[in-house]
Amino acid sequence: MLSLICIICIASFTYADVGESSYLLSKYKRDPRLQSSPFHELFIHWRKYTKIIDSVQKETKALQRQIKELRLTTNSALKVLTNGLGTTKAKLSNLEGKYSSLDRKVVTEVGKVQTADRTTRGKVTTMSQTMTRMVRTQKSLENEINNNKCQSGVVKSAYFTRVNMVSDRTVRFARPFQSTPKIVFGLSLYDSSHKTNDRLNTYLLRLDRNGFTLRISAWAGTLLFQAHYFWMACP
Repeated sequence: MLSLICIICIASFTYADVGESSYLLSKYKRDPRLQSSPFHELFIHWRKYTKIIDSVQKETKALQRQIKELRLTTNSALKVLTNGLGTTKAKLSNLEGKYSSLDRKVVTEVGKVQTADRTTRGKVTTMSQTMTRMVRTQKSLENEINNNKCQSGVVKSAYFTRVNMVSDRTVRFARPFQSTPKIVFGLSLYDSSHKTNDRLNTYLLRLDRNGFTLRISAWAGTLLFQAHYFWMACP
């Protein structure tokens, strides 16, 4: 009997399998000799021990299942993160490629704009110079036309109240001629006293590109009130 009890005890401490411990416990319950032996108390402790072992094994298996599930979850999350990281890297690489392409396009367009700006500035400068030359040419032509135009007017003598008076009348041209022009003048009005003879003398004292001076005079007792002349000067 003692040998059987020792074997059961050793087996209970040796086998970690719950099924083996349950088998030994059922054998102990069916054998009255074991229950009435001096080692009954030892079996009671052994039974408590097996319950503790069973509980620990259950908790261990539960913990192992949790660890396995946690590993699966971790692996799944890691896989998702890895895939997400790969996708993010691919998208980032794609964005970098697009940015590089856009940057090259921007540089190209800026170069085109700068070239067009330089071309436009050159054209504007050329047009400005052409306009300046045209304005100068126009002014030169206008001056030439104006200088080639004839000028005309009326010159009047002073009003005389005494006989034998002399009147010098100076006329300035509206536009100076480039050189001394040719001039003609003619009497347009003559007013004198009916008590004296008509005597009138008119001639140029001075003529240049800026104007002329005309002398109007009477003599030998002639009373000249006033005389008017039309004149025309041409280059």
